Amino acid sequence: MNVKVSVIIPVYNVENYLRQCLDSIVGQTFKDFEIIVVNDCSTDNSGSILEEYAKKDDRFIIINLSENKGQGNARNQGLNIAKGKYITFIDSDDWVAPDYIELLYNEINENNLDVVCASAFLYDNITKKITDRKEASADFLNNIKKERLLVLDKDSFVVTVWAKIYGKNFLNDNEIRFRLDNYHEDNLFIFETIINTNKIKFTDNKIYFYRNNRANSSMSIINKEFTYFSLFSELKKILIKCGKYEQYKKVYYQYISIITSTRLEFLNLKFSESALYFDKFRKLYYTKEFVKNFSVKNMGINFKVRLILFYMCLKFNINYAVVGKFCSFSLRNAIKILHPQ
Repeated sequence: MNVKVSVIIPVYNVENYLRQCLDSIVGQTFKDFEIIVVNDCSTDNSGSILEEYAKKDDRFIIINLSENKGQGNARNQGLNIAKGKYITFIDSDDWVAPDYIELLYNEINENNLDVVCASAFLYDNITKKITDRKEASADFLNNIKKERLLVLDKDSFVVTVWAKIYGKNFLNDNEIRFRLDNYHEDNLFIFETIINTNKIKFTDNKIYFYRNNRANSSMSIINKEFTYFSLFSELKKILIKCGKYEQYKKVYYQYISIITSTRLEFLNLKFSESALYFDKFRKLYYTKEFVKNFSVKNMGINFKVRLILFYMCLKFNINYAVVGKFCSFSLRNAIKILHPQ
């Protein structure tokens, strides 16, 4: 039987948070949806909790995977069997407002869109506080060029797959799926989504609660940073596959430069680690093509300054981490002097 919306939830060892997530979905004001929960080989009580909910609510569809391959694969498995006209993803340690599905469904269905993006609150799992992080307004996001939208801060809610609803036919027609074995599958999914549509809308509705600071990774900072090179490689493949690499070549180099300069500037890396990271980026990407296509067009003033400094550091082989941190420190002090509290 067809339903209007398919909710897809990847689950792996979240017994402490799963009930809050599922309760928020079961209690939605909108009722015509299915709940596809993909259990990615959990070793805690997550599986038992899912069975408990499935017995009480026939909207639940549980997929128990035989091999753990990550949440990207889990989401793909859910997509493959989804019967809804529209798709929304919710992470199993997060939760949503009671009108989450209703608001997203009304926006995408009434306006014949491919994607609708809402916003979120941050929940700090350590302090137990909910905060309203300042994000770009929907009015701003709905009126900027796609080139600018693609290079927004990697940590913006724009580049998360949750707090959004997608047309299933749109995803299938463009063969958009999560890439396996990539730490940044969310970024890739959203990048490919934005590239392939002009029917996207942002709203200021904060209807998603994102759980932050949950201890779930043993990956060292520097090893995590090196995963960005895999992201950059996959982004280029996406553009080539879509036949849009030439059109978005300048945007691509802006994107990888913004991410790399931001990470070097703000992460607490040892000098030897930042030097290694910068050197690898320079060897891989500072090419004649990079120089030819380097641009600060459509950038805000902060990003323009950062990118120009980053480019000069690449040109003269100076570790940007040192320059970026110094300039950032100087700028903050100047602001304090000019605008004292």
